[in-house]
Amino acid sequence: MNNIYLTLGAIGIVLIFMLNKKRKHKKNAANVVQVDNDKCARCRTCVTKCRHQVLKMVNDKDGLHVEVAHPENCSGCGKCVEMCRFDALKMVARK
Repeated sequence: MNNIYLTLGAIGIVLIFMLNKKRKHKKNAANVVQVDNDKCARCRTCVTKCRHQVLKMVNDKDGLHVEVAHPENCSGCGKCVEMCRFDALKMVARK
């Protein structure tokens, strides 16, 4: 009987953790990330932290920089903005 209570307690803890994690980064489909390459240090933190693969590093005629490659995949969660130590990212209204 104690094993059942332990199992139910563990399941409850996992559910609470998952709900709190989801609440922390709510999706906001009305917003999309925007990059200010003048502030960007090209550290790639935003590229690696984005679960939706919205951002990518590009080396073109403008040099090496971060680009919003797939804005349609952006959930508007803001995780990339939180991770940027250089304030090079911001969330803006989708057009």
